[in-house]
Amino acid sequence: MVVPYFVNYLINWPDWLITFYLMNILLFRHALILSPVYITWYDICAFFYQSWFEYFEIYKNMKKIFSVLVFLLSLASVSGQDSFTDKRDGNIYRTITFDGVTWMAENLKFKSKDGISFFNNDPKNISVYGALYEWKTAVKVCPAGWSLPTGSDFRDLFNHFEHNITWEKIAADPTSFGIQYGGMQDYEGVFSENDESGYYWTSTEYDKQNAEYFSYLIIDKMPVIDISRKADIADIHGTEKSNRYSVRCIKNAGR
Repeated sequence: MVVPYFVNYLINWPDWLITFYLMNILLFRHALILSPVYITWYDICAFFYQSWFEYFEIYKNMKKIFSVLVFLLSLASVSGQDSFTDKRDGNIYRTITFDGVTWMAENLKFKSKDGISFFNNDPKNISVYGALYEWKTAVKVCPAGWSLPTGSDFRDLFNHFEHNITWEKIAADPTSFGIQYGGMQDYEGVFSENDESGYYWTSTEYDKQNAEYFSYLIIDKMPVIDISRKADIADIHGTEKSNRYSVRCIKNAGR
């Protein structure tokens, strides 16, 4: 039997080169045409260069496509960072929307007529930490179309971010709730825990003197997140309505 010349030529190739050649045929569906004409190493290298150049072009395009998909998926869980302007004073607040619910992603700064404090009574702190409100002011201080979240709203928020580090990422991050450590003013008028803790009123009322609150504390450099419980009133102070905490408002639309 007469064996074609190009087969003899292929047989004389080293094993690694034959493997590489066949892999290119499988990947790119084309092959270097072998003929009785002597094939130089330049021809072989040019063939492989062209094939793998095409591969890397495909790889780069796939990376772009993958990046776009990741971005779109992030928008699916957090429908985006937006902003809201409070017409009462012109303050602009970042907002974050997840599961169809829109939250302010910054502490409220509106200067109500009463029931309000600035940490250490320094008005300059309002631009950094927002204001601190007693409960009866907090339940009515949000702008029109917005309201103070319920305890259930904060539980949903907690469940959303439970395994997520975006509680306190930078404000420019569209997935960040942007915890601000505004501290508190207790029922005796004492300010504390600034730059250490964030306390937030909920609209859930326990009784005439007490209401539910959400807290985000840093203890030994670790975050401790909690929502108060009515059963703990006798043992732990914090639910007194005369305390002054931060406020985040939630949009009423669709609620």
